[in-house]
Amino acid sequence: GCWVQRPGPVPKQQQASDLGRRGAVAAVGAALTASTVGSSPAEAIFGLFEGPPLVPYTLPGVYNISMPKEYVLKRSSPNQLVWQGDRIQVVEVMTAETKPVRYRSLAEALGPNITEVGLRLSKTRPGVRPNQTIEAVLEEAQVDPEFKGLDIYQFEFVSDYVHELKL
Repeated sequence: GCWVQRPGPVPKQQQASDLGRRGAVAAVGAALTASTVGSSPAEAIFGLFEGPPLVPYTLPGVYNISMPKEYVLKRSSPNQLVWQGDRIQVVEVMTAETKPVRYRSLAEALGPNITEVGLRLSKTRPGVRPNQTIEAVLEEAQVDPEFKGLDIYQFEFVSDYVHELKL
């Protein structure tokens, strides 16, 4: 609830009630602080406000990815993982895959101008039917979107049927 300041003097009984509630809030705060002293700082600060628990997956020798536990792993192979996030929207899938290449960087493999690369890729995006491609609009193209010094291109494509975020 909220606390409202009343004009004029506050009766002694009301003062005691207000102090009791404040004391209870202070005690809860102290208990939370005391319970987190022995745990790691991340748990003390972030544990209370984090989202749903995630399940870690690994594409061997390449990278790790985490997905919400509600996502169903539909397909797993050494170079590909496919999840279905929404049981009603069956075409809503998340895919992580790897492909060995002989290039040292994405710029060498795809080209240094990310906008040109994105426009070229937008011509043949996945359609809603298997083995079908359609043209999409390139909404956004970013190099290293999280600014972590990684060799990453991220593209966002939109068509009449598919909204795709490609990393």
